[in-house]
Amino acid sequence: MESEGGSVLILIFTLLELTRSMAVDIALKNNLTLRAEKIEVEAKRVGIDQSYASIYPQVNLSAGYSYLSPIPVMKFQLVPNQPEVEIPMGRSRNYSLGASLTQPLFTWGNLYRLVKISKLGYHIQKTSFLRKRQELIRNVKNGFDNCLLAREFLNLLRQSHDRLSRYHRIIKTRYEAGLVPRYDLLRTEAELAQNEASIIEAENNLRLALDGLKMLLNIEDEIRPVGEIEYRKLDITLDSALTFALKHRPEMKGLLLSYRMAEIGFRSSIFNLLPAAFGMVNYEYKRPYQFTEEKWGGSWVFSVGISWPIFSGFKKKTDIAKARMELKKARLGCEFLKEAIRFEAKSAYLKLKKAEAMIEAQEKVLKQADKTRKMIEERYQNGLAKSIELLDGELVYSRAKIGFLKARIEYDQAFNDLMLALGKEER
Repeated sequence: MESEGGSVLILIFTLLELTRSMAVDIALKNNLTLRAEKIEVEAKRVGIDQSYASIYPQVNLSAGYSYLSPIPVMKFQLVPNQPEVEIPMGRSRNYSLGASLTQPLFTWGNLYRLVKISKLGYHIQKTSFLRKRQELIRNVKNGFDNCLLAREFLNLLRQSHDRLSRYHRIIKTRYEAGLVPRYDLLRTEAELAQNEASIIEAENNLRLALDGLKMLLNIEDEIRPVGEIEYRKLDITLDSALTFALKHRPEMKGLLLSYRMAEIGFRSSIFNLLPAAFGMVNYEYKRPYQFTEEKWGGSWVFSVGISWPIFSGFKKKTDIAKARMELKKARLGCEFLKEAIRFEAKSAYLKLKKAEAMIEAQEKVLKQADKTRKMIEERYQNGLAKSIELLDGELVYSRAKIGFLKARIEYDQAFNDLMLALGKEER
């Protein structure tokens, strides 16, 4: 919009209100890392089709043209004392069309094992995608809670600033009247300045938390998370959690599939030492068909062969040794992953129980601090408490409220971490 004295720029911002479930849905659709994982899964699926190509017959077509000059000539004398007879060995212009078909006949099952390996690779990639998906859901939930925490913390500091400003005015008035020492005024001013600095820091933390969540969601719109910090009780024992994690964690399924793949690879490396049979059919249609005939003609060739790698510079031996090592590595990996999953699930479970106890403790502290603050205000109104006691009561209450807020966030994030450790997807 323009005016006579210049121009006015009007900016329109889109503010997107998000619930926790909406944020998760958007992230599952837009997140770049997860989209890249989907492409990897699709690439593995295409690899299955590629592995089938080695089983099917291979058909090739060919066409050619050649010009021969000079033409070789065969000379011989049929009748004594007569001129020699010359017979050309071909024609100047030569045309050919051909088709060939090659089919593996017997490979000791190696081609079918190749297909199995491709299918296992596809399912392994799917388990990796599932784990990335679960991690994304956990990160989005934690990022969402961080935004709520940062906003609640900022609101708490602003409320505290209003009360501190009121206390400062009261103490300043009483100081000017000579009723309180200068120390009380200086301390109030220091606490007020500290509160203002904390508000600036909290505003920056809120902006960073929102930007971090937007990065996970891969969106440009301004967002405003709506909702409250969740408090979900989980009724599960430690033994049940460990059993559930070992059964449902995608990494465990993926590593078991990797072990099966290593077994198949080891068998294939052994059977590669044996001969393989193949069949071939060739058809050629050409002109000239014979040396002396300027016309088209065709011929068939059928062949069956055996390929046996007798010596390849000890490559087959090293292939078997490598496959054996991969099999041992996969076996040890399964055992290690079991212990790692148990440890991770146990740590997440104990962290949740600790956070649950902290909520109960901080709730008691908050109630006590609130009672103390109200009692000091009542005593102050009756002339039984000093002005500085109002400030002390407010500071204790603010710290207790911040502690309770952090305890709730820590519990919710511990809950999300436990769900990830169990391999359980909750949206």
